[in-house]
Amino acid sequence: MLKIRMRAYVSEQGLIPPGSHVLAACSGGADSVCLLLLLKELAEELDIRVTAVHVNHGLRGTEADEDEAFVQDLAEKAGIPCVVKRVDAGTFREQERLSLEEAARILRYRALEEVRAALDADLIAAAHHLEDQAETVLLQMLRGSGLRGLSGMRPKNGCLIRPMLPFTREEILEELRDRGQSWREDQTNASDMYARNLLRNQVFPLLRQIRGDAARKIAETADTVREADRYLAGKAEEWIRQYGDGKTPGELRLPVDGFLEQPLFLRQEIIYLALRGMGFRMKDRTRKNIEDIAALSEKATGKRYPLLGEGEAVREYGELVIRRTEASRKEPVYTMRARVFPYRKDMEIPAGEWKDLKDFQGKECTKWFDYGKINQMPVLRTRQEGDRFSTYPGSRKKLKDYLIDEKVPREKRDSLMLAAAGSEVLWIIGMRMNESYKVAENTEEILEITITGAEDEREDQYYDL
Repeated sequence: MLKIRMRAYVSEQGLIPPGSHVLAACSGGADSVCLLLLLKELAEELDIRVTAVHVNHGLRGTEADEDEAFVQDLAEKAGIPCVVKRVDAGTFREQERLSLEEAARILRYRALEEVRAALDADLIAAAHHLEDQAETVLLQMLRGSGLRGLSGMRPKNGCLIRPMLPFTREEILEELRDRGQSWREDQTNASDMYARNLLRNQVFPLLRQIRGDAARKIAETADTVREADRYLAGKAEEWIRQYGDGKTPGELRLPVDGFLEQPLFLRQEIIYLALRGMGFRMKDRTRKNIEDIAALSEKATGKRYPLLGEGEAVREYGELVIRRTEASRKEPVYTMRARVFPYRKDMEIPAGEWKDLKDFQGKECTKWFDYGKINQMPVLRTRQEGDRFSTYPGSRKKLKDYLIDEKVPREKRDSLMLAAAGSEVLWIIGMRMNESYKVAENTEEILEITITGAEDEREDQYYDL
């Protein structure tokens, strides 16, 4: 049964922590119906809550309304809460000059995130399966992608999880047939007007004639490439932290001599991560852009490379400088989740501190506090007059004085993100937590705070890199 395999995959990948509230994105199609039912059956075993979310894109008229009614009925019979969000993909497409497929995708994930925030849910589960993964890899290959694109969709991307990636479409259909469970068919899936449909309907049948498990082999290759990409990104991040100079706001300086000593593929990864870390819109960057910026390090002093109105890369004396224009700078976006629960003496308290906000890019960090000493839920904000911070239990110090002692530049102090309860700063994100509120032997209730760092826009598309 797929239930047993999903349970194993969720555990192996660490997709769903106990106590999570999971939103199951359900269109009414076979894949999402199977996802919803499996999550419902695993809810008690995984210690999770499940809510169905259906997004009606305002397309396909009465057929879309019937999909909506089907999902609501399915959720009701399964005893699962259901939320319906309606969007107008047609109008949005015209306003933003997008393809209908892209417009629907953007609005769908925007709607899912709105529901997650409104319900204070932890995760959004999508029903992408093995063939979806193989199609994604081939599409990226056709776009001339690098390792990042060829690694396909990740099992977990921020709050988005994909617990059905190991399953084939046929396995999903067989599971539903065995259950006697119906589903909805989207007639547009039969049309070859979209590239993904053309792959699914025309190309993969031919690939299966060459090798029956072609999709699985492509997906396995993506897993291998993902590990290589993770290793390469780690090396690039390490190099930037060690040699990059980001003391000036909106600017990163890379020493040319050390940069040129690195292999070409690592130099390009350094440039990619540097741009992403500085908040450039990566969907506007092609592989050629990255190559050209990296090649700038070998050109004469004074050579420049414009970055589509957001900034420029400049070859200066001994350095390759990437800078943003003042008007294009924006602070990274972070989200916070907080919950309170009884303290168990056998709990592991997270250790380690993030040393720089850029380390939160697309990641999560969790800290636990003694809720009995706080007695109010925190908010995520920047500093305010009167803020206090403790560096050892029982002490109280002005936050301003602490930042001065830590030699935090004046221009960076107002952009620091804080988890605060009133004037008490519980956690300076990227630096350290308040010592006065740490968990102790007499703690009765835990306040768990999880910060999620900003992700690239349209991260799952991996752009043209």
